[in-house]
This record gives sequence, structure tokens and C-alpha cells, in this order.
Amino acid sequence: MELGAVIIILIIAIIIFLSFYMISIYNKIFLTQKRVLKKFEPVDLSIKKYITITNELKDISEDNNLTEELSILSMKLSRVRNNNKKILVLKDADYTINKAFDMYNKNKKIKILKGEYEKYNNKILYAKDIYNKKVKEYNKLIYEFPYFIITRLFKIKKLNIIDGE
Repeated sequence: MELGAVIIILIIAIIIFLSFYMISIYNKIFLTQKRVLKKFEPVDLSIKKYITITNELKDISEDNNLTEELSILSMKLSRVRNNNKKILVLKDADYTINKAFDMYNKNKKIKILKGEYEKYNNKILYAKDIYNKKVKEYNKLIYEFPYFIITRLFKIKKLNIIDGE
């Protein structure tokens, strides 16, 4: 074989190797991102429980303004899709739900609901901590060599941490 043919074969082999290597890097970034987003699922489940608690509070409420506020909150919770916005809506939920708890604190159902609410609120805080930790790891990964080449090439963006930590 001629020297030119050997060089061409080597160049083709290097290009094929680099292509597979870049594909594996892209897959690692994609799978890591998917795992990070999966860490937000407990918050989603807790949001569904918040909607149930809000609807139960609405049934108990005798104050029309509070009932309207709870209806709006329930609608916001059920419609929001973005992870960061979910956390903002949950902050609204904390205020409104606690307002209802204060207004009807002598009601037995309220005491039961308050216990459930606190349980799910703690789950949300725990899930936020885990999510934030994984987001930090992911954001660090996409700025390391050779990952940043793929992130720039495919315009992969960093994920936001909840609560602007």
C-alpha cells in the first residue's frame, strides 16, 4: 500500500473515532439533563397534593374573597408547566393556604389538612435541595472540556437553580 492511502485511511479512522466520541458526549449530556429533570418529579407530585388541599380549603371557606383566591391559586397550580414558575406559584400557595389555616384554625378538618400540607411542604423543600444539587453538577459538566464543545455546537443551555441560589 502506498503511503498516501495509509494516511487517508488513518484520517478516516480518526474522523470516525471523533464522531463516535462526540456522539457519546452528546448522549451523556442529554442523559444527565434528563436525570436532573427527573429529580423535579417529587415537586410535581406535591403540587398535585397542594391542588387537592386548596380545593378542600375552598370547600371549607366561608369567606368569598378567600374562596376566589383559592380558586385562582388552584387554577395557577394546575396550569403552570415551567419548573421555576412552579416554585414561584408554590410561594403564592404557601401564603394563601396559611392564610386559610389561620382563618379557620379551630376547624378539625383544617388541622388535618395543615398536617398534610406541612408533610408535602417538607417534601418540596427536600426535592428542591436535591434538584439544585443535581443542576449544579450538570451546569459544571457542560462547561468542562470536551463537553463545552458539544454544548456550544448544539446550543445546549444551562439549567436554572430554584430560588436563585
